[in-house]
Amino acid sequence: TNETTYQNTCFTFEELRNQTGLPEGQSVAVIGYGSIITPETASFVHHIVLTASIETDSCESGTSMVAGWAPGWPDLLLPDDVGIPFFGEGNFNTIGIQIHYNNPLEIPNQFDSSGIRFFYVLEPRKHEAAYLQVGDPLTNLRGAEIGKGLSEWSFECPSTCSTLALGGQSITVLSEALHMHSSGSSSKQ
Repeated sequence: TNETTYQNTCFTFEELRNQTGLPEGQSVAVIGYGSIITPETASFVHHIVLTASIETDSCESGTSMVAGWAPGWPDLLLPDDVGIPFFGEGNFNTIGIQIHYNNPLEIPNQFDSSGIRFFYVLEPRKHEAAYLQVGDPLTNLRGAEIGKGLSEWSFECPSTCSTLALGGQSITVLSEALHMHSSGSSSKQ
C-alpha cells in the first residue's frame, strides 16, 4: 500500500465499440458525464482525469483532457446544442482514465471501482466542446517555499496567455473548477 497511487487504464476503439454496442461507422456526441464513486473508498479518491486520443489503439499520443472529477465537483451536462465528438476520422477514438488515490495512513486492502459515466447521443451537435486547462502544472509551483502559517497565492491568465492558448478565437466557458494537492487547504474563484 502506497500513500499516493495513480492507476492508469486505456480503453481502445474496439473495446469502446464492444461496450457501447454501436454499429461500425457510428460516431457519437458526448453530451455530459457523471462520477461513479464507490462509497466505501470515496475518501481515498483524490481525483479522476479522463483523456482521449484520435488514435484507435493507444492512449499514449495525441491526447487531450476531456473530463475530470475531484471531490466537490458537480457532474456536467452540456447545453442542447453542444457535444464532444467521438469515433471516426479526426474524432476521439480511445479513452484513458487516471485515478489518483491518496491513502496517507496506508490502510491496506482497499478495492475501488470508481469511474466516470459518459452520456451521449448519436447525432452531432452544432457546437463542439473542449476542455481548457490553465494553471499549475502550467504555472508550476513545485519546489517553491510555501512558508509557515497562512500563505496566499494568486494566479491569473491575462489576455496574452489566453490569446496564445486560443489563437485569438473567442470561446464560451461552460464550467470551471479549481483543484489542488497536499499543500493547499482551500481555494476560491
